[in-house]
Amino acid sequence: MHPNDLVGKDRGKRFVHARREFVWRAKKELGAAFAYIGRCILKDHTTIIHTYNMVLTGASMDPYVPLNAPLTEGENE
Repeated sequence: MHPNDLVGKDRGKRFVHARREFVWRAKKELGAAFAYIGRCILKDHTTIIHTYNMVLTGASMDPYVPLNAPLTEGENE
């Protein structure tokens, strides 16, 4: 996946999950502000907050992905 894919409007599963993981990692690992994360991927900070909260609560954006599914392979190890 190309970094420019994160700023696109494509709602395909791989793009949505990549954006969700980017938001999670930027906040959790880097401590970045929601507004800064939003500027990085051309999204409003409220969208970033919503995405982050969805990850925290384990809410799935895909009805075929079980709740609390790992964001990346190997995360359960």
